[in-house]
Amino acid sequence: MSSSDLKKYYKNKRVLVTGAGGFIGSFLARRLIACGAEVFAAVQAREHANRLRDTAVQLHEGDLTDAATARKILSDTRPNIVFNTASSVNTERDFKLLDSIVQRTYCLTHNVLVASISVSTERFIQFGSIDEYGTAKAPFLESLHEEPYSPYSLGKVMATHEVLAVGRMSGVHTSVVRPAATFGPSKEGMLIPNLVRSGLEGKDFDMNPGEQVRDLVYIDDLIEGVLAVGASEHARGEIFNLGSGRGYNIKEVAEMVNTAMGNPIRINFGAKPYRPLDPMEFYMDSSKARRVLGWETKTDLKKGIEKTVAWFRDNQ
Repeated sequence: MSSSDLKKYYKNKRVLVTGAGGFIGSFLARRLIACGAEVFAAVQAREHANRLRDTAVQLHEGDLTDAATARKILSDTRPNIVFNTASSVNTERDFKLLDSIVQRTYCLTHNVLVASISVSTERFIQFGSIDEYGTAKAPFLESLHEEPYSPYSLGKVMATHEVLAVGRMSGVHTSVVRPAATFGPSKEGMLIPNLVRSGLEGKDFDMNPGEQVRDLVYIDDLIEGVLAVGASEHARGEIFNLGSGRGYNIKEVAEMVNTAMGNPIRINFGAKPYRPLDPMEFYMDSSKARRVLGWETKTDLKKGIEKTVAWFRDNQ
């Protein structure tokens, strides 16, 4: 779908973005505003909405793991479309975290989904994750049997299947997007921003050997894919991988970040071990999105890293 087609579709739509204060949610909310949508932003607490300052979003505060709170927010907003980005972001592979993380992935989704149906929401787009594929063999296709390996990936798989099943039972248009590892301006807590911060501070960076292969997608490209899923009649009841369509060697990615900054630090590869259960090849096949939606990434990795570095330099 072209940008003009997306703008035409979302103009004047009432759209709720849950988790709108997060990295992906905030970019999505801003892009929807640019399309002319009336955007409602659900955040757990007002202080989580810093990324939404100076926007026209209508803010709604509350913990969506509480069913009554979810019902109130949906009753107050009555959206045509819901994009459910709200989720735990803790990907630790620790069984002891199962209850708390599943609560913030699956149970939260259940509450928002049921509340959405109760107010006749027309479309519900669930944010899954590449992590749902877990220990399956790459490249990952949407038709693969998932093999979750963490509380986070398990909760996401559970949410995916409930969303699609409820769509079949209720007739509501439901879809699931599975983003690859997403990077860009303001993102925190992954390799690229961690390296950039170290470079800005002039601190050498310790990491694992970097022999893994990973799928990376720039935030602007991801958002265009998500909007295409939300607007497409062909997306009903479907899962879409939204990734680069290839795997990147992590050592090369790290070196690319350092180069983009002028090589201010030394990266000590092998100073840290790999995480337990860390697969060496972890990337998805995104050809379905290209075939069905006409979507593919436009920002190459080098350009995306340069844009990310520039943002952090300007906002340090």
